[in-house]
Amino acid sequence: MSDAYGCLSRLYQPLSKVVFGRDLMEANQAFISENLGKKVHLIGGGDGSAYPIFGERLQGIFWEKSLAMMQLAWENLKSSALEFRHGEFAPSESEEMEVVILPFVLDTLRDEEIRELLRKIKRAIGPRGKLIVSDFYPAETFGQRILEKVMLWFFRWIAQHPRKDIPFLPLFLEKEGFRLVEKKTWRKGWIFSATYRLDEGKEGFSNS
Repeated sequence: MSDAYGCLSRLYQPLSKVVFGRDLMEANQAFISENLGKKVHLIGGGDGSAYPIFGERLQGIFWEKSLAMMQLAWENLKSSALEFRHGEFAPSESEEMEVVILPFVLDTLRDEEIRELLRKIKRAIGPRGKLIVSDFYPAETFGQRILEKVMLWFFRWIAQHPRKDIPFLPLFLEKEGFRLVEKKTWRKGWIFSATYRLDEGKEGFSNS
């Protein structure tokens, strides 16, 4: 299995703090406190450095494709009640998921991969389940657009990042039947964290 982001495992957080301060960390932590005690599926949690503050109250499964990142997460989250699984997200067909967390994951995927992951989550999440997404909106200000171009160039160069743009994620989520419940933003709306539920009116519970 490719570990394209593994080379950044120990550099990602220092770089993130230089560029964004605590904004990405806060976005990843948003809405988790109210879901402690539920079994979460944290997909693509990276080095896990956003989550030690929740301790053993954070329980569920931590999914990560990068082995280097997962090893750091295991160290950072020893006090949690999480299980660690290396590889692609593979939900159990017999288990109805309560909370799924996607921390800056969707913007690393091609359009079809975004749709495939959301459909996989849609098939597994229950009618009371939540999807928590933290990520970027496409940049709007001049400064944001410059920084966005630099970030995309850097990740394409270092980690074979597949995208040349930031996808407009609300469009993907709405099309797959997810309804926005609440949202927080940082950096004049460039960074967001949002909670979604499946919308029954848009056939959100279809397995097709």
